[in-house]
Amino acid sequence: MTNWELADAAEKLAKLVELALASGPQRVMSGQRAVVVLDEAEYQRLTGQVPAGAIGFGGKEIFDMMQNSPLAQGIRDGDIPEDWLERSREASRHCECCGRRRERARGVDAAD
Repeated sequence: MTNWELADAAEKLAKLVELALASGPQRVMSGQRAVVVLDEAEYQRLTGQVPAGAIGFGGKEIFDMMQNSPLAQGIRDGDIPEDWLERSREASRHCECCGRRRERARGVDAAD
């Protein structure tokens, strides 16, 4: 990270911004205090914010979408039972094709 004195940063602001976008964060010192200038996408990544106009879904977007879905609201309101989405614990059924495959694996001829 490059360090800049405040006076230099003010004088060469365009260069500071260009370097922040191309090379990474730039530290601007003002006495004992400092600020960091960085690319907005990096700031959003660090803070977990979703960029304006983002296309597609990332982890936080999916989580927020699911939390705000009509299904989630129905469960919160008690209109939909919480166990509505639970998977059945019953053994899954097998089709005729699977049965023949198991019989062949055991060496049994289904035609017998």
